[in-house]
Amino acid sequence: MNYLGVVTGKPLELHGIDGRAEATGLGMYYTIREVLNDLHYIKRAGLSRGIKGKSCIVQGFGNVGSWFSKFWYDNGGKIIGVVEHDGSIYNNSVGGIDINALWDHFAKTGSIKGMKGCKTFNDNRVLFEKCDVLAPAALEQ
Repeated sequence: MNYLGVVTGKPLELHGIDGRAEATGLGMYYTIREVLNDLHYIKRAGLSRGIKGKSCIVQGFGNVGSWFSKFWYDNGGKIIGVVEHDGSIYNNSVGGIDINALWDHFAKTGSIKGMKGCKTFNDNRVLFEKCDVLAPAALEQ
């Protein structure tokens, strides 16, 4: 195979680009960040400018949702809920869900369920909780 003709998905040792894993979640973060800095959109939504302190519920904690959540959290946003195919978690306290702790929990258990400090549900009811931003990052269907 002529790897120089391949555009996406190349490993680094074949001249791929570092950062591929987080690219889609980061792009999603940048998009929402820009919308939240556009006076036209935030006025229509009744929100203030910027990410800091804004609550967010994320649908999906795979590659896109987990990276988006990390960028959101690391830049002052508050994740209050995460919904996965087998259930959901919710924490609307002052700090919301500690995304770094959720990454560790998910790596150890393979699930978001049972995350310390969160209410756990066996359904997607968290999708219907009030939040500033709903981030759809789940697989199709």
